[in-house]
Amino acid sequence: MADSASTSVPGTKHHGPHRAVDTSQLFFDLVFVFAITEVSGLIREQPDAQGCCGPPSCWP
Repeated sequence: MADSASTSVPGTKHHGPHRAVDTSQLFFDLVFVFAITEVSGLIREQPDAQGCCGPPSCWP
């Protein structure tokens, strides 16, 4: 009988053993998500070219 950990779910691909996630990887993922959130907020507030391509409103 096959072990439940070795059986795969239909429609998924097995890419090998899982690796542990490093703290720096998690940090850069968090920074990336924060940056995308801030940019989308600026575009939502000012949907013109100034909101999309202008300097951030937090700059003096």
